[in-house]
Amino acid sequence: MGVTFEKGKQEGHMRWRVRPTEGFAPFDVVLSPGALTDGAEAPAGLFDERDARGERRRLIVIDKRVAKRHRAGVERLYRQGGAFELFEIEVSERIKNVETVLSIIAEVRRLRLGRDDVLVAIGGGVMADVVGAAASMLHKGMRYEVGATTLTAIGDAGYAGKRRVNLEGEKNVVGGIWTPRYVLGDVTTMKTLDPRHVRSGLAEAHKVAVMRDGRLLRLLEEDGPDLIKERFCGETPSAELLQRMIDAPLRRIAADPRDSERERWLDSHHLLAHPIERETAGEVSHGEAVAICGAVMAHVALKRDCIREPMFKRIVGVLRELGLPVTHELATEPRFVIGALQSAVQQRGAQNIPVPSEVGGNAFLHDVDATEIMLAARVLADPDAA
Repeated sequence: MGVTFEKGKQEGHMRWRVRPTEGFAPFDVVLSPGALTDGAEAPAGLFDERDARGERRRLIVIDKRVAKRHRAGVERLYRQGGAFELFEIEVSERIKNVETVLSIIAEVRRLRLGRDDVLVAIGGGVMADVVGAAASMLHKGMRYEVGATTLTAIGDAGYAGKRRVNLEGEKNVVGGIWTPRYVLGDVTTMKTLDPRHVRSGLAEAHKVAVMRDGRLLRLLEEDGPDLIKERFCGETPSAELLQRMIDAPLRRIAADPRDSERERWLDSHHLLAHPIERETAGEVSHGEAVAICGAVMAHVALKRDCIREPMFKRIVGVLRELGLPVTHELATEPRFVIGALQSAVQQRGAQNIPVPSEVGGNAFLHDVDATEIMLAARVLADPDAA
């Protein structure tokens, strides 16, 4: 059980072999630049002998925007694995719901795909969630794969075991835990992304850096702004940043694939994130909401003596340098903050709020008061606060 990592011979190529506990099937996370955009030779392990014999079919559920830009590359790649069908979906946070999951299930049934066939999600985190949720419900659990085309999906959402969708205005209410069998990340798909999406992905890297990896925080400080400008496709080295962004979360998932532990450092930066997304109807992206929560809880950690002033300023300063927001007016409203704290207790049995404890370490708070969060949000509204 655990995670093994190896670098490929070509620049930017990396592979993790993840062997989770509790009977979950092993899976691979592979970074292979150009695999989806050029349709080059398939990375090892994506297809197997059954694919070569034509015994398996794939339904590729693809973001329409990705299909418009990279359809030829995607088709060249998956043609190497046998028969497939493309099913295009117009993707936004609004389609992350039960209706979309049911539409995917209906397409699987129309094509008469069986348990040994494969669902493939190509796109960002929303696509991975709706396809993963559908796969978890089909045939007692259907094999699925992810082709990740955003930094958030490559570095976080693509390999997550939790596959949940929204219901009645609440985020991530319905779904289950079902790990993909293969995650293929291609950073060259980010060439056509708005820089805002790249910034949002780096918010997840910031979470890992603050809670687990001081070297990653340094890489964000030194290279983050340039990587945003270049969309990870320029001269600025990105391999180490990507490796560190992915490695620690994968090891946590391998050790606890069911999220059974109540105190989870991976929940950092998320206490306010989902409520902000919900209340703003997606106007604030997931990554931006993650950044806001990370900054606010860093101030709470400062006032609780978990970190010192220089560390607080560094945490917030990196977010500002990346062009990410560090506060929001919702975090100053008692109704909103109290609701977020109540939701945390509902989900975790207690607050169990992870906060930084110097670089690469964390503590858990169980008695955070709404006034602490509201004070932090007001302090951070001052651009000179950090």
